[in-house]
Amino acid sequence: MNVVGILAYNARTTDLFEIPFGASSHLPVFLCVGENPARKRGICRFSPPNKYLKIEHVKEHPVVLGDAEVVEFTPPTLSLKRTFYGKGYYDGLDVEKEPKDYAITEIEEGRWYLVHRYYSKDGTLKGSYYNICTPVEIYRDKIRYCDLEIDVVEDIDGNRKVIEEGKLKDAVEEERITKKLGDKALEVAEKLVN
Repeated sequence: MNVVGILAYNARTTDLFEIPFGASSHLPVFLCVGENPARKRGICRFSPPNKYLKIEHVKEHPVVLGDAEVVEFTPPTLSLKRTFYGKGYYDGLDVEKEPKDYAITEIEEGRWYLVHRYYSKDGTLKGSYYNICTPVEIYRDKIRYCDLEIDVVEDIDGNRKVIEEGKLKDAVEEERITKKLGDKALEVAEKLVN
């Protein structure tokens, strides 16, 4: 299937954004995001989620970040928990990731970002990562969003900074993200920092 792109709809502003893609057999021709008129016509679906959901993080192709436990679901908000077993560092925070650390991911349908709050196994906050993305779609078995490259990190003292602005600029120049969508992503990131 040749995919033209993903059509994202912001219910608050009624703006439509298209995210262009190349050829892929994994994506529908148009994927509806958030509350929108297409959902009323039955194109999109929404139902209470399972106890565990996959997190589908889309750049040019979907990447499944793994299973996450639903810890709270009160539409339009959803909180998920993922436990980590490997070592490394949290992107942009320069904080060590250790086995049995976990993330609580806070999602609100229609919002242009989701928040990953990282904790040590004893529950001590290590930092937060604001993933700037198209409004998150919530399905029975997964959540799905398109990553917009730019992000915001927050340390344990509450200091926030924008990261990966260069990746957003490159994506716009390479026409992987439209200029209008890139401007929206930058606007969301700047609002989170100010």
